[in-house]
Amino acid sequence: MSANEQRKCPWGISLAIFSVGCLAPSAASRGYPLYQVPGDRLAVSQVATLSTAVGLGPMPRGPAIFIKKVDGEEVSELGATFELLPGCHVVEAELPMQGRGQALLNTPSQVAVAFPMKAGHAYTVLVDFLESGLEGRKRRLYGVEQDPRWQRTAAFQAVTPENAAGLCASWVNRPASGL
Repeated sequence: MSANEQRKCPWGISLAIFSVGCLAPSAASRGYPLYQVPGDRLAVSQVATLSTAVGLGPMPRGPAIFIKKVDGEEVSELGATFELLPGCHVVEAELPMQGRGQALLNTPSQVAVAFPMKAGHAYTVLVDFLESGLEGRKRRLYGVEQDPRWQRTAAFQAVTPENAAGLCASWVNRPASGL
């Protein structure tokens, strides 16, 4: 941990989160840039960050979720965290069909979330593993937005990739409100 990062974390909390560092991402933990600009990488405040996580319930063996495509481009081999320019992006995620020997129900293996991404914000595709029974485990996939202070500011429902593209188009073509 650098001297600058140590100043950001109070001493008592620093020991408790020693293995994960401070809550704000550092330059070393930045995602793969899914944009091309001449020169150096853009500052974190100029891009949106995209990742995945397991929300509720026990995590199944193997990968729980991963980002397969962003805006129709295959990205699954590029990593688990990405940086994008602001704007609407369609994120396709793939979920395993099995977990701990049980079938996962109520969600197709490939779903999408449309995110109207803002600079400096973080976007996460989450999967919650809910109840378990004889028929298998139920799961719910959705997206969330967090502002630069890590406050959750929006949630987005998972849809088919085709519907996600339609959502982006409707958000882009929406007339500005007359505030």
